[in-house]
Amino acid sequence: KELETETIYHPVPESQCVCPECGNKELDLVSEGRTTEIIEMTLQKVVRQIHIQEVRSCKCGGHITTAPGPERVVEGGKYGPGVYARTVVGKCVDSLPLNRQAGIFEREGVHIAPSVLGTMFHQAAFKFRILHEALRKELVKRDHIQADETTIKSQTDRSGKRKKKSLQQSYMWLFLSGHIPNEPTILYYRYSMGRSKAETPDVVLKGYSGTLLTDGYGGYNPIEGVHDATRAGCMSHCRRKFFEAHNNYPCAKAVLEWIVDLYEIEDEAKAQGIVGTAAHRELRKEKSEPLMNRIYAWSEEHQKIANPSNAIHEAITYVLNQWETLKLFIEDPLLPLDNNRSERNLRIIAIGRKNYLFVGNHEAGESLAILQSLTATALANGVNPELYIKDILLRVHKHPVSDLHQLLPWNWAKQFMFNT
Repeated sequence: KELETETIYHPVPESQCVCPECGNKELDLVSEGRTTEIIEMTLQKVVRQIHIQEVRSCKCGGHITTAPGPERVVEGGKYGPGVYARTVVGKCVDSLPLNRQAGIFEREGVHIAPSVLGTMFHQAAFKFRILHEALRKELVKRDHIQADETTIKSQTDRSGKRKKKSLQQSYMWLFLSGHIPNEPTILYYRYSMGRSKAETPDVVLKGYSGTLLTDGYGGYNPIEGVHDATRAGCMSHCRRKFFEAHNNYPCAKAVLEWIVDLYEIEDEAKAQGIVGTAAHRELRKEKSEPLMNRIYAWSEEHQKIANPSNAIHEAITYVLNQWETLKLFIEDPLLPLDNNRSERNLRIIAIGRKNYLFVGNHEAGESLAILQSLTATALANGVNPELYIKDILLRVHKHPVSDLHQLLPWNWAKQFMFNT
């Protein structure tokens, strides 16, 4: 179909308008210039851009110069950074499979095969690998991190004569910076294949010495043994186990009521405007600590009579095994009671899982994690992810490695956003 076309003129820079042969500064125009065609996005509209690069020559016949052409995401690429950005945001923010995005582009007048969109998605991720690592390095500087993981299917090749694709269970992890006022929020996603599940926290949190808030999964245990980090527990997971058991074990309702009281104390701290302060710690010491002690005493007492095959025994065991991690919030007012923020920010993966079903291979999973990290962190800091991705696609390769932190979403917004 015919796309709306706009022509963008590129004059030869004044510094190039000097003939190195004779020194003449009045170069003549050569025809209409050199033409480059780019398919680009402008305000959610696909347009064909015709870039005309001015060409000048010297009368002496010894010199011809051409204006620099448009910057491209990849050398010789047909599509502009806006098309890349829309593809990335479409999948990572809106959970749109690439074939559905291809249909949207088709309706707007341009045919882009899903396979081409997939290539563009991976090209963008490849460019941003160093930013993904820069994000991780910023994350491990924080005093508090929350973590959770969810499953995602990935394709793998079968060996043998009939090499058919099969699906295996892999994992998408999220490491989320603690919610601290006036500090930017970091969401770091990491993909791992099934066999490397337990290794991921050890790799991501290398050198970490703060507090990690998680559920009771043992894969996080190495961060205490290998690294100088502290493990904190999740009261929401604790509550869930007692809720699942209370129908068959009615006296467990007492524990559920005490947990509700814990959350009401947190609401009280919010109402007083003391969250994260010394006053918040004192409030927890005064009101939350006695409730936690009741939960522990109740669990010890009922462990003796609970049937090991019942759900209530599992709930009691969770409290007793996780006790040191569960009570840590009492002394640390910056530590929330639960890990619900991580769970909420993993829902985007669950939604995507329903729509695009699986990732194509290990590299595709890594690409998704990289781009999910950057778009989600942008959104969490009030930055338009599409504008952000579009700009840094052409900026990251020429930005000093020592200053990569300037391209992280919250810093980019301060320094570059108004230039886009």
